[in-house]
Amino acid sequence: MGKKTANVLFYLSLLLLIFFVSGCGFIIITNPDEGENTITLISPMNGSGYYPTTVFLKWEGPKDKEISSYKVFLSENKENVENESSSALVWDIPGDKTSLKISSLEDKKNYYWKVVGETAEATYESAVWGFSTKNSSDIEYLVGVGEDGLYIFDIKKPVGMAENGEILLSSGLISMKVREIDGSLYAFTIENNEMGMPRVFSVYDITDFSSYTQTASFSGEKELFDIAILDGKAFIAAGYDGIEVYDINDLSRPLSNIPADEYGDYYTKVKVFNINEYEKYVMAISDNDKIMVIEANTLMPATTISFEEDIKINSVFYDGAYLYVVSRGKGLSIYKLEDYNTIDEVSSIFVRGDFTSEEYDVYVNGDYAYIAADSFFAVVDVFDKENPYILSTTKVVGARKIIYSDNKVYLVGDTLGSFSHWLCVVDVSNPYNPELLGTYRTLGGKAVDGSLIDNNFYLADEEGKILKIDVSDPEGIKINGKVESGFMGDKIRIEGNRIFVANSTGYKVFDINNANDFEEIYDSGFIGDGVGVNSIYTYDNDFYVGFNDGRVYIYSQEEPGTVSGTPIDLYDASTGDIYVWENYAYIASYSDIDGSVSNGIYVVDLNKTPTGSYEKFLPFDNVVDMVGKEDKIYLLTSNKVIVLDITNPSSPEILSEDIQISNGVSIYVDKDENIYVGTYDDTNGACKLVIIEGDFRHELPLPSEVQTMERIGNYLYLGLFNDGLAVVDKGMANPEIVGWYGTVNIRDIKGY
Repeated sequence: MGKKTANVLFYLSLLLLIFFVSGCGFIIITNPDEGENTITLISPMNGSGYYPTTVFLKWEGPKDKEISSYKVFLSENKENVENESSSALVWDIPGDKTSLKISSLEDKKNYYWKVVGETAEATYESAVWGFSTKNSSDIEYLVGVGEDGLYIFDIKKPVGMAENGEILLSSGLISMKVREIDGSLYAFTIENNEMGMPRVFSVYDITDFSSYTQTASFSGEKELFDIAILDGKAFIAAGYDGIEVYDINDLSRPLSNIPADEYGDYYTKVKVFNINEYEKYVMAISDNDKIMVIEANTLMPATTISFEEDIKINSVFYDGAYLYVVSRGKGLSIYKLEDYNTIDEVSSIFVRGDFTSEEYDVYVNGDYAYIAADSFFAVVDVFDKENPYILSTTKVVGARKIIYSDNKVYLVGDTLGSFSHWLCVVDVSNPYNPELLGTYRTLGGKAVDGSLIDNNFYLADEEGKILKIDVSDPEGIKINGKVESGFMGDKIRIEGNRIFVANSTGYKVFDINNANDFEEIYDSGFIGDGVGVNSIYTYDNDFYVGFNDGRVYIYSQEEPGTVSGTPIDLYDASTGDIYVWENYAYIASYSDIDGSVSNGIYVVDLNKTPTGSYEKFLPFDNVVDMVGKEDKIYLLTSNKVIVLDITNPSSPEILSEDIQISNGVSIYVDKDENIYVGTYDDTNGACKLVIIEGDFRHELPLPSEVQTMERIGNYLYLGLFNDGLAVVDKGMANPEIVGWYGTVNIRDIKGY
């Protein structure tokens, strides 16, 4: 028999077999990894991990097939799933569902799963996928929702840079440099003196930081603004008097005075550049946009550079051939500077992040220029001087000055309108993708200057304080990823591996496919219908969405677009936070401007139909926030915390209402029932965190008001209105802020 005849007979036999099987029963699709007519598993992703002990399984049915029912198999035993053993069958569900919530999985286990679907004519099956669970007590990540999407924070190491002490000088600081001389450390400072008196140039021995000594100090009639150190000399910008030069080993009198020219230049900034052994320069910047170039070896002025444009020079960098200038008028400008007499502009580029930022400082290393622009850090490729371009940008806070060392950029600065100072450390070893390693912030005067000596950074502020910060390991809490959802979120809830996020117009749902991989699976679109979404809550298998007109819609967590219960309508309420306990919903109604809505707590029996008929209303004045914890509700009003026992929902009992609070804005209660309240005083802008643990009460000053809180282990994470995430050490006798991530505006956070 020929080969062609054999092939024909084979296919005829196959067709007869299919006909026989279809005539006698179901067609079984046995190759689930191929073709469109299969069941496709979506989440959890195959081989993935870091899932909690509650997980949502999600899949898609075969195209153009009406599945009557699905069987979901899940087990630690892969063979049981592959063989569809009855011991692995966890659910038999209707065919219109493509998601299933599985609870009570075990910690640190490997699980396998598959889905089998049936139609009237055939059975379809998926491939077998696997995932692993984590220890339910280990929370290593925070997910936060803010202005432009979801942020994923790695909190395995929440604290990076640590303060090793501080000294407070008698006067406020204008400029400060720390240098090591013959094995000792010295701080060279320019300080404010008494009102109306000249500023002071001082030197302090800070070798023993806890017991510093002043070794020299003098003041005169000249104004002093800025200081730079090079080769044992201190160069001081002295306003109309030009540049004062001192030998740092003999401060009894000036070594030299380099006067300003006859046009009355007013020098307020000075920088030094060590090109090589023979080329060392001092550049003094005048407030009328001139730069005096001084040869540091001879202390002779080489030239005075005048600019034709009307610009405000903030800082300069000189590499021996090119002068890099950052200014208010032009951003970053590059000039060819030859023989001190000819200066030619080569190019100019704006690099600032937005209209509120400005290029304040520049440092050039090889082919890259690093720019500090307030809330913005940029790397500019300057290899081609005629065509510089922005290579990368990083959002930071308060970047006004740059100190560079060993592929790291240390950014010193402050934030607009906030009396605190920052130190941000950015790894620039990969200029295409700089990494913000850590941030350090402390309240007080604004930062003015800093120096890096070995692994310590000395940060000076305008109130006269010098901080010694250990930067040997700057990496603390960090962003591990970001989901660009195009969604300004306000509230967030996490159930298993599913994230529910809401803003004033609607909500979105994401699956956590892995520790830092989120996938959007549902978008409600605009559902406000003229009113806003105020709150969300998850309980059992339901997802509650509260509107500011008193309505609460109940959706399915498994199928987020499906209404799973009768809407609650409270009519004269402005729906605030929701808490559900043993089939009763407790819904806060907050104050409004004109007082037209009821203010207090509605108690709704979810077993009743319709659920809109609330069982009880508890009136309270000036309700601000509410949180539930087991059989208690903690209600925050503008001036106190009220604790309610809801064991008997028909008659809740007030356990306490004597916790007095001034101007409360947010409340959080941890697993130990400790109470945390954020406050804001609109008369002076003062913000605080009030910690209440039984009889212990502690108040912690904050730069802006607390929007959200989450306690994980001994650390309390605060989402602040303008100042990112702050980390408070709960294990200290007097808790204080020990870490920051200050580049985000987080409305709500949750750990997972």
